[in-house]
Amino acid sequence: MLDVLVVEDDLILLDFLVQEVANQIHAPEKKIRKASCLRTAKNLLSNKMPDWLLLDLSLPDGSGVDLAEEFIKDNLNSKILILTA
Repeated sequence: MLDVLVVEDDLILLDFLVQEVANQIHAPEKKIRKASCLRTAKNLLSNKMPDWLLLDLSLPDGSGVDLAEEFIKDNLNSKILILTA
């Protein structure tokens, strides 16, 4: 199963990104999770590491770069895409 975590603090953009990711992934099984802040994202990451992390650079409670650095330490085969406005 392909697992993607989308992290974006703009709720409208978050829902749009989740929908677009779901539409673009042509895997038999996929799971798209979402978080609107760093705290929620870290909680989701502690439960299960995704294959892909789609991440906003600037979040209300911290930097997406910090989360990306933590994520990549234990997940060298995972992919990260960082977004900024």
